[in-house]
Amino acid sequence: MRAQQGSALIAVMFILLLISLLGALAIRQGLTSLNIATNSQVNALLFQSADSLFAKLEQATNIEGAALGSMQNPIIFAATTAIDGNEIFICHRPLTDAAVAKDSNNATTVDPDEVGNGATSVDGRGTGYCDLTKDFNSARRAVVSQVAVMVPQDGAQDYAPFEFAPRKTDDDGAKIDEVKRIRTYITSMLPSLSDADLSAVQSECIENRSNDNMDTENQGRETLLDCLARYGVPAKTQVQEYQLTTLFQQRVLK
Repeated sequence: MRAQQGSALIAVMFILLLISLLGALAIRQGLTSLNIATNSQVNALLFQSADSLFAKLEQATNIEGAALGSMQNPIIFAATTAIDGNEIFICHRPLTDAAVAKDSNNATTVDPDEVGNGATSVDGRGTGYCDLTKDFNSARRAVVSQVAVMVPQDGAQDYAPFEFAPRKTDDDGAKIDEVKRIRTYITSMLPSLSDADLSAVQSECIENRSNDNMDTENQGRETLLDCLARYGVPAKTQVQEYQLTTLFQQRVLK
């Protein structure tokens, strides 16, 4: 009997150890599930922010009576003023500006070739860059959306024949004067979810990186999205390419 003294204490301690391990595993599983849910919510929020802004840009481009060189038409503004390869940065500031941009002074033209893998303003204006501390999409002060539009430089040989021809047209019924391709980038980000120094992110990423890595000469460069990822800022970039044409239709005059 004396040899069995203390066995109950050992058994209880072993059971407590198992319970502790199970509790730790449950907490870890719960944290993992929470992180997955949070990531899904962040991705959905960033996607919806960019997607809704694309719809707003397209709506602005269809404004009747707006001057072609006006920032009321940001996409057409790029088509008529941008130098091939340069990017026009526009910040979406719905809390202060109802339009995507009021005028050309709210845009900054960037030459990706000017400074190594970064970028620099070539027109002396800096209001096209978003301020990560105040240029939010809503009063929730969460998402910041940076817009960039450009005229691509890659050749049309990479595309299928007649890819840019408008539908329901033919050589007899219509004449296409020119097809202008406009590539649009929208990068939505959540700076409040990052522990990084936002002033460093502002100067190195927002104001010193371009967006395009699809043109041959831009491949391999660190883009705005890459820079934000390096600083741990949650972000998502969506790309749309628009084809603007001048279409002359034949009409029979009686």
